[in-house]
Amino acid sequence: MTCLVSSWSLCAQKNDEVAVVDLKFKETPLVKYVNETNLEKADFKWLVVEVGFTPREKKISKDKFAWLDNLILQYEVLMPSYHNGKNVMALLTGEVTYWAIPLDGKKHVFEGFIPPQIIDRYLRSGLKANRKALESSVAARVTFYNKSRKLLARYYSSLKGEDDAKMEKVFDRATDSVEGGVLVLKDSVYGRADTPWRDINFSSYDLIKKNDNQP
Repeated sequence: MTCLVSSWSLCAQKNDEVAVVDLKFKETPLVKYVNETNLEKADFKWLVVEVGFTPREKKISKDKFAWLDNLILQYEVLMPSYHNGKNVMALLTGEVTYWAIPLDGKKHVFEGFIPPQIIDRYLRSGLKANRKALESSVAARVTFYNKSRKLLARYYSSLKGEDDAKMEKVFDRATDSVEGGVLVLKDSVYGRADTPWRDINFSSYDLIKKNDNQP
């Protein structure tokens, strides 16, 4: 875990848990329609990067917290893939900007979603969507930026046998070509607002910025 202290105190106090990155496979939530039939496959699963984040509490008055605007999360996921007849690593990327986050000292959850069609197409044959495959084959890096693209913090998912320093080198070697054994798939990690989860427990999640007209 790499944590850079900023003016709005992203890092919690010493010994506090600041952020944890986890990888999960989730089935598509189904909406029941009166006049339509669901055609979704039961095993059609998304790969979800889940980030549990705890900001340091900061108040501007007795009953009001300070707010953090325009927090950009860059999601990067490395997974075993197959391209042009050879085994490679696929680097899947995406960004989500969160508009208004209360600095309330409580746990917030951010999520990046990789659609099942992308998983089915690019996940190397022989690997199944299960916990064992996640721990041994798939890794995530989540980078926090402010509106000016200043690096605030960076976190990694737990990959068996590897520490953050090792994972940092692995991700930094990933380039925008298949040279070196890396296939880059840009904009393949979606924000919650672009998934079937957009209307589920809406008030339990921080607002995703819709456009640049917001402050």
